Amino acid sequence: MSLLFQPVMAGVFAWVLLSEPLVPLQIAGGIVVLVGIWLARRGS
Repeated sequence: MSLLFQPVMAGVFAWVLLSEPLVPLQIAGGIVVLVGIWLARRGS
């Protein structure tokens, strides 16, 4: 599960630490990944 979380956090860290812009497609992808992780954890 935690391997799926790493790309999301990498994007957040790049945004916070390096001031890289996040495009709407990246934000939407991050939300999809987080919802998928939440659904998987809720089911177990």
